[in-house]
Amino acid sequence: MIVLDKQQIEELIDLNGMMDQIEEAYHIFKTGDFYMPPRPGVENEGKEMLYMPCYTKEVIGTKILSIFPENAKLGLPSIDGIMYLNDYRTGKPLAVMDGQTITAWRTGAVGGVGIRHLSRKDCRTVGIVGAGVQGFHLALYACAARQIHTVYVYNHSSRDLSDYLARLEKAIDNPGTKVVQCKTVEELTENSEIICTATPAEAPVLPDDKELLKGKCIIAVGSYTPGMREIPDAVWEVTDRVYIELPYACKESGDLSQPIAAGRLTEGQTVLMSDYLAEGPRKVTDVLETTYFKSVGMGLFDVCIAQKILEMAKERQIMKVVATDKAPKALGPYSQGYVHNGIFYSAGQIPINPAVDAVEAETIEEQTEQVCKNIAAVLEAAGTSFDKVIKTTCFLADMGDFAAFNEVYAKYFTSKPARSCVAVKTLPKNVKCEVELIAAVEE
Repeated sequence: MIVLDKQQIEELIDLNGMMDQIEEAYHIFKTGDFYMPPRPGVENEGKEMLYMPCYTKEVIGTKILSIFPENAKLGLPSIDGIMYLNDYRTGKPLAVMDGQTITAWRTGAVGGVGIRHLSRKDCRTVGIVGAGVQGFHLALYACAARQIHTVYVYNHSSRDLSDYLARLEKAIDNPGTKVVQCKTVEELTENSEIICTATPAEAPVLPDDKELLKGKCIIAVGSYTPGMREIPDAVWEVTDRVYIELPYACKESGDLSQPIAAGRLTEGQTVLMSDYLAEGPRKVTDVLETTYFKSVGMGLFDVCIAQKILEMAKERQIMKVVATDKAPKALGPYSQGYVHNGIFYSAGQIPINPAVDAVEAETIEEQTEQVCKNIAAVLEAAGTSFDKVIKTTCFLADMGDFAAFNEVYAKYFTSKPARSCVAVKTLPKNVKCEVELIAAVEE
């Protein structure tokens, strides 16, 4: 079984490839070649757990999400979880992935597909309402789907967005694209041709003004319960349809269920994106046309995205960078180590005490002890231990220290891995010893 964390997943992400995979999921949805039961949810005191199972003909995927809106006050993500993949034929576990990361990139890709097919190709501005994880990824996909020169961001809370804006601009990685914070949502709406909302709001976050909404491509992803709503009634004065992923969305999201209950919208005005794409989407060219896509997500998206990421991980034989502050930081352009195909390759460890970032030990015995402590830290970070070490290479500044070095070394490397030991003219920081190693990592 393969385990992929946030960093490993993000090393594999290709924005256009992920949007293509979402379009493949719409194709599967259209053919009906899947099984996706209603997703059960359990909630207590505002803390909700969602279970999203889905079967395709190749894999079974189950995403378990925790949704804790109050986490924002703690500086933590409001959505977290795990994604599991099992073989369809045998049920054998195939992979466990970081669910928060899958959700973020999947939701962004769903919004990106909406932008691909419901916005004008000459759109150059996008507005993001909700400066959270989902808003961040929607901005990235918007910039992949269209040649965006300005990303406008508005957040209802008063928190400082300086770091968020800087990280977003860095992630977009395009000198021709700038990220601008708006003081009001009206300012954002007026300046943005594409508007993406990603908030947990219970009342509309966009202005209830049809003139401001006219000619916009609106992508709404935040509302996933009947009590949540982001889009105002004014939208029904400038468009007569809404694009959705599945019929159940009309009951699940307040952006749809509330207008339906009020008689402003009928289910006949909803268009399934799977049908729209299958028929060959038309090009949007009218600058006064308003288009509206409402997403609530579905397990089929998660399965298709996770399956693609798993395939890419296998193809690329993914490598994991090992990093820990319990061992000395790298002195040059290298990493503390890498895990590749179940094997950990370490950089050389010298007797720097990571707590003070300096060499304190003086004797060969003291320095060897510190080296072994540093090795213990990187082995732990790599998910392995001394008894899994296969091979070490030891460097001594003076071969006369060989016996004293061995005395300390033997206390740690009790499994007696293969070893080379050589004398060198000098070592970094003029230390007396250095050790690098190769170790097995159990999956």
